[in-house]
Amino acid sequence: MLKRAVLWSCPVCLGLASAAGAEIVIDHRPYNLGGPAADTSFIYYSGNELWEQVADDFLLTQSAIIRHVSWWGFYGDDFESPAEQPPATQTMRIRLYGARAQDGLPGAVLLEETVVDPSYAWHGRPLLICALPNEYKFDVDLTTPIHLTASTPYWLEIVQLGLPQSLYRWEFSRTGEINGFSYQNAIAGNWAYTQSITSDLAFQLSTIPEPQAAVLVGVVTLVLVRRRRGRLSPC
Repeated sequence: MLKRAVLWSCPVCLGLASAAGAEIVIDHRPYNLGGPAADTSFIYYSGNELWEQVADDFLLTQSAIIRHVSWWGFYGDDFESPAEQPPATQTMRIRLYGARAQDGLPGAVLLEETVVDPSYAWHGRPLLICALPNEYKFDVDLTTPIHLTASTPYWLEIVQLGLPQSLYRWEFSRTGEINGFSYQNAIAGNWAYTQSITSDLAFQLSTIPEPQAAVLVGVVTLVLVRRRRGRLSPC
């Protein structure tokens, strides 16, 4: 409580706290009416083993160093009841692509990180489809932060790797550009753009506090606390 009071009493501290706090630079909020498969290996209701990768495009208004990725998703096919639950263990892959020159679809891989058992949580909301699967939010700090340039097209791909008995699906979003997304699978082949689906995919890209900034805020706060205590007591 004392730390919070000191920060509110000091404009300089407020500025430092803002600089050190996470800043969301892309915010595609979830739209809980479905989402495409984002999985390299799953058994569909027909019994066939399938795969599909999906990616969503975005532009930054200002250049930024991305250190944290969040996204929303759920599990199961369109005909399953009861709803599929998350697997006991899973591996997700995060990729950032540049846009290829000929058609603007995902091109060169700029960043790739594979995450075993990423942090995720259910906040109580279901998807309003079929068996009402739970909506989960995933959060990952990038091992290698990446600098992205303003007004440059990029693509984000999230996919579950190699778990046939689990079907992971990336949730739709209806915020942002709402211009659809790209996909590739055994039928489409190379990356293609959605035609009839205008929803984006649900994710956030953000910066997290740089260690130096967080330490600086702590030092300034400690100094102010000591000064305030000095005013209240001669000791």
